[in-house]
Amino acid sequence: MKLSRILLLLALPTALVMPSAALGDDHDDFLKKAASDYDAFRDESQAGYEDFRAKANKEMADFMARPWEFHNIKPPVPAPPDPSPAPVIIPDDDPYDINDNPVTIVIDTVVTVPDVVPQPKPVVPIIRDDIKLPPVDFAFYGTPVKVSAADLSAWKPAGSSERDLARAFRELTSLPTNNMIDDCLNMRSRLSLPDWAYIVAVQRLAARLKPSDPNAQSLLVGFILSQSGYKMRYALDNSGLLHVLFAVDGWIYDRAYYYLDGARYYQLTKPASDGCHICDFSYPGEQAVSLGMSTLPRLDYKAGHSRKVTAHYHPELTATVTPNQNLIDFFGDYPEGTLDDTPESKWVIYANTPASPEVRDNLYPALRAAVKGKSELEAVNILLHFCQSFPYGYDSEIWGRDRTFFVDESWHYPKSDCEDHAVQFARVVRDILGLKVALVYYPGHLAAAVRFTDPTVTGDYISHRSGRYIICDPTIFYGNVGRTMRGMNNGSAKLILLDR
Repeated sequence: MKLSRILLLLALPTALVMPSAALGDDHDDFLKKAASDYDAFRDESQAGYEDFRAKANKEMADFMARPWEFHNIKPPVPAPPDPSPAPVIIPDDDPYDINDNPVTIVIDTVVTVPDVVPQPKPVVPIIRDDIKLPPVDFAFYGTPVKVSAADLSAWKPAGSSERDLARAFRELTSLPTNNMIDDCLNMRSRLSLPDWAYIVAVQRLAARLKPSDPNAQSLLVGFILSQSGYKMRYALDNSGLLHVLFAVDGWIYDRAYYYLDGARYYQLTKPASDGCHICDFSYPGEQAVSLGMSTLPRLDYKAGHSRKVTAHYHPELTATVTPNQNLIDFFGDYPEGTLDDTPESKWVIYANTPASPEVRDNLYPALRAAVKGKSELEAVNILLHFCQSFPYGYDSEIWGRDRTFFVDESWHYPKSDCEDHAVQFARVVRDILGLKVALVYYPGHLAAAVRFTDPTVTGDYISHRSGRYIICDPTIFYGNVGRTMRGMNNGSAKLILLDR
């Protein structure tokens, strides 16, 4: 059955149960017939859904049985240089903190936020099997998960040739796996898993089900991801090891990749050679992975290290936060990359990721109390001073590489740099004051800028068609609104908008 026919059938029952002429004695008969018709339509549409997906899976299995084309792997793209300038520390009585001559900063490059795309979904709804299966449990960053799974004990590839893998894939599609796929999608929704987290969770499920068979694990991961709507490919290296590739809208830094049909694909498992034979089959409606996180994963709470911060100039503003160690561990594994082909969109990922409930519940009441009754300028200065109060450290010395923090990580690790201060400042100003904030990238430094609604606020600013963004630099300790750090080249700066 064609998909258009299926969708039409689903639209019909609403009209059927709202008769305009069937009144009086015939009303009950009409409703009974409408219900019967709806059941028939529903059964037909469900069969159509299954036929549509079964056809796609059959085409995939047939394609897998053919020789796969060899592709050379492309070398990793390194992350941009670490922007870690020496912080400017201003004595309390330094007149540098008073900006009597604000300047307009002309910026030619403006980085905009890509549209938020809904997460991938199956090309047709997954209809659960009328069968009860015992749940399989596994842990996802300290959070127990249960998923229904078919008995896969007897299922495995007989070998590692294309035909062996195709045969195993075809056998997998014949098993009652709908409940497992549906449970995985429900897990993604229930735990608010972003795309990357969902892939990792599916990996852990596959490892739980086929612990001693890496090729079976890869077949299972690729199968669940493809049925979930993700753009994935199978890749077979020269040693006979099967890998799963997933497409990404942007880049993942420091990780080798393949370029197929205009998209970058990354391996879930470490490359064993300089290239692979790849099964380049496309499912209908497949969608690439996004590294953006509009919500945080809902992980069970495990107390991490407590951190107390007191705002400079504002000793009454003190907050203590104990981050969720499970969330910190998750952030530690999160790949560094971009939302699109723009390198600066890397920082949008961090700045637009929400703060955790631990930060919102323990920090935000203190911040709201501190800015209550204050003017916009006074309030932003208080938040700026608070974000400046985190000890500064160089990523190159601490990590040996660039390491941008999500908001919660600044509360976990003892030192943070300009990126981390700017990310946290951008988050709290938007959450506490509701003002629009942009990041400002200079070669070697990251600052922020706020779009005040109060036209009397002055200072160095960037003029954009949406308004004036006044510079706020959380790495000028402990400077006020409107100051650009000494030595910054405004001519090469880029404005990174965080809102559309």
